[in-house]
Amino acid sequence: MQYKPSELADDIGLPVSTLRDWLAAGAPHSRDEHNHMWVNGIEFAAWVEAERSTKPRGRRLADNEGYCLRCRRPVAVDNWTNTVPFGKLVRRSGVCSHCGGTVNRGGVA
Repeated sequence: MQYKPSELADDIGLPVSTLRDWLAAGAPHSRDEHNHMWVNGIEFAAWVEAERSTKPRGRRLADNEGYCLRCRRPVAVDNWTNTVPFGKLVRRSGVCSHCGGTVNRGGVA
């Protein structure tokens, strides 16, 4: 079935601006003789599924690791401090072994 971008956005619960960004990024669509944009629903669904399956998945952090936002990578943290409980969850803070920045990590109590 062919959709206008606004119709497709309403059907899948997505803002029209996001859908237009996806179309500009390569989502399949066509234009008619009046330059109106049309999206084939089946082709669009296949494109979305292909995009989701090609995204890299990160590895799980070890118990002594946290993600440093300055270094933009997982780093080892030897001394976790400031364990703050949030119900059944906790937030631990530590110091990055590379840049000295604060590293926060959530977990289960």
